[in-house]
Amino acid sequence: MSRRFSRIQWLLLTAMVCIFIGAAPGHAYAVRTIALSTGSFDFSTAPGGSGKGDLTVINDGDESMDVLVYSANQTVDAKGAVTYTIPNRDSSGFANDPASWISVKIASTTRTIGNTPVISLAPGDRVAVHFTFTVPTTAPPGDHPLLLFFEMLNSDEKTSGATAKVSGRLGARIRIRVPGDLVERMEVRPFSVRNLVLGQKMPWTFLILNEGNIDKSISARLALLDGNENEVWHSDVASDAVVYAGSNLERSGVASGLPTFGHFNARLTLEYPKDGDSTGQNVQEQIVKTRSVWIVPIWLAVAVVVLVGLLLMYVSWRQAVKAAVRKSEKAREKEAAAAAVVDQAPVQTE
Repeated sequence: MSRRFSRIQWLLLTAMVCIFIGAAPGHAYAVRTIALSTGSFDFSTAPGGSGKGDLTVINDGDESMDVLVYSANQTVDAKGAVTYTIPNRDSSGFANDPASWISVKIASTTRTIGNTPVISLAPGDRVAVHFTFTVPTTAPPGDHPLLLFFEMLNSDEKTSGATAKVSGRLGARIRIRVPGDLVERMEVRPFSVRNLVLGQKMPWTFLILNEGNIDKSISARLALLDGNENEVWHSDVASDAVVYAGSNLERSGVASGLPTFGHFNARLTLEYPKDGDSTGQNVQEQIVKTRSVWIVPIWLAVAVVVLVGLLLMYVSWRQAVKAAVRKSEKAREKEAAAAAVVDQAPVQTE
């Protein structure tokens, strides 16, 4: 009876400790978040024309912050990785940088860091931002993207002076399409898969080339077809990915869960909307690439290797035996020839 009562006491004590720990006041952590009322803008503006837009930057956190506001150009490398650069007024191509076309106006009182405006936001503040742009008369036709960045700054309390550290940024994407000779030219090159797949994992890679001057949103599907063109496996390897004008986009991965054995065709289907369709319908263009693939189970591949190895060993052994027999026959032939010569030698008598 006392043992049972002791166990109940321990349970009650444990429950009370948990309650006290849960009721103890915890540390409050400040949350710094920033939001934008709009994430993207699309304009169609002729050379020499102008445009404008508005958005609101919002401090959704519970800590005051300073936000740096600036525009940046978009640069895409050969495989589709995107970086952003601030236009340089001293560069020769400054006038053709889309980020240099834009001018920002902020309703609230701001200060500047290096001629770049900074917004001070208290918790819950909403500040209106107005921007305008003018397309140069020399701007080529096509899509010209840029980013309007809002970058949070952290004041460095350990050093003197007006030093600041970047803690995060959020950007509104602005695309300016300049009318004219709009070129739509998409290609997939290369598309690579292994022709012989051991097991049920198949590496794949493909590169999409946008050789036109307008951005394209693409979707891609990879499938395996048997000899009767029945689809036995598929995967959506890209969905609503953007291939920017004059740039590439690479995708790669490893397909798993494939059929265990057989000959198949790997088919890559790329789809993107056709631009400027006069009927107003959502017409999809397609690019289809196929590759031949053999899928072999690992155990079968190992068995074939062992069998081939044994066959080679047998062939080698047979060749060695034949070589030894031929060598022995030649030795006997030499001995017989030598004996014949001795028998035929004349006998000298006195």
